[in-house]
Amino acid sequence: MRNYVAKRIFAAVPLFFIISFCSFVLINLSPTDPAVAALRANDVPVITEELVEQTRAQLGLDQPLLIRYGKWLSGCLQLNFGQSYVKKISVSSLILPAFLNTLKLVTVTSVTIILLSTIFGVFCALREGSKADKGIRGILFVFTSMPSYWIGPLMIWFFAVQLNILPTSGIGNASHYILPVIVMSFSYIGFYFRLIRNSMIRNSGENYVLYEKASGLPDRLVNRHILRNSLQTAISGFCMAIPGMLAGTVVVENVFAWPGIGRLCVSAIFDRDLPVIQAYIIIVAAFFILFNLIADLISAAINPKQREG
Repeated sequence: MRNYVAKRIFAAVPLFFIISFCSFVLINLSPTDPAVAALRANDVPVITEELVEQTRAQLGLDQPLLIRYGKWLSGCLQLNFGQSYVKKISVSSLILPAFLNTLKLVTVTSVTIILLSTIFGVFCALREGSKADKGIRGILFVFTSMPSYWIGPLMIWFFAVQLNILPTSGIGNASHYILPVIVMSFSYIGFYFRLIRNSMIRNSGENYVLYEKASGLPDRLVNRHILRNSLQTAISGFCMAIPGMLAGTVVVENVFAWPGIGRLCVSAIFDRDLPVIQAYIIIVAAFFILFNLIADLISAAINPKQREG
């Protein structure tokens, strides 16, 4: 297991550097000059060539690309993402609080998705073909097909405007999490519920299940073994859903005015605040790599054949 862990970590490190370099190059290939964007963000009335050159020198944009990339990456590894063009403060002081707010929302949503997907998946797998199975699949299919930019305002209208029982925006007590978590969970529960259900149905026909039933093991224990083997398929999906939600909170955070990283990134895009955009990309990329590594390690811990291979 140690060798497998070391191999996966050594494979993740160069991947992080490749992604960081590609994102840095693509941002710098933007047709908008970062110096001009910085001047416009500060409402400079007249932008002259001399002022642009002076700004480029102040921002270090007159240096070669590889030198700028090295300084930027070195700062990122120390959680120093530079200075915002618009706010004139460090990007870390802007993006880290917003990232923590998004992480809170994603954590609650992830727990909700895992619990409900597992419950519905096991329930429907044990009652394959029944009316309850068909009904739950139909309802979750409808929920999955609803886009968050439509279901979000609809939930606000019903629960906040008509019933007046839930807040519409902001972050505060537990009630502020309910609507954003519901909206974010809709598009994921239907997928992972089907993944667990289909995997359990497929595993129910394996030889080890027949042997366990022939040995007289109780159904509760047999179903537990089926669920454990079925979760191997869903583990990668669960782990990759977390960074996927982290990157996909843009719509929900804007609908519910949640002060998270997605909302901050949208604002930075409109303001051409490149340091904030670069920080957002590198953080999301790091989480994708991290949770991909976690998924592989958990799968290897459950299935010895994977780490042996």
